[in-house]
Amino acid sequence: MLCYEICYSVYVYEYFLCSNGIPHLLSVSPNTHPLLLHPDKDEEQVEEEEQEQFCGWKWPPSAPRTRAAAVLRMKQIALDNQSRTIRRLRAQLAIERRGLATTKKELEDTQIALEASHKVIAGLTKIGLSMFKKIERMKAKNQKARESHVVCHQKFQAHIQEAED
Repeated sequence: MLCYEICYSVYVYEYFLCSNGIPHLLSVSPNTHPLLLHPDKDEEQVEEEEQEQFCGWKWPPSAPRTRAAAVLRMKQIALDNQSRTIRRLRAQLAIERRGLATTKKELEDTQIALEASHKVIAGLTKIGLSMFKKIERMKAKNQKARESHVVCHQKFQAHIQEAED
């Protein structure tokens, strides 16, 4: 059901009244057409009222229409506030999504770097173990060489002792 409300004879509020009784504002336009002001009256009644207004006497706005217009204005303000809030929240959500995407990318890069460092550490550990084994073999070889030198020295000393005796 399409309805019109007049607020202080300045604006015409056009709204749609749903089946559940909730009005939805369609438009607000300046009050220009006399029949829009009074949809329940015919042209003669409207002309009479205009002549009365012309003489300096003006009808005050009816309380129910003023109240209905105020309710509509308040609902429109609430809808505007909600739409602003929704836009702000959507903008925040977009910022958060961009931040999460950046964080995810950084996490992936860190994960790749960590895997690479693990491979380097494993390689260095392998090299270190092989070096340790080589050092141990060299120590064992040196120890054998010392022992054999000591044995050789002892034999040589024994030969010298025998030669002197």
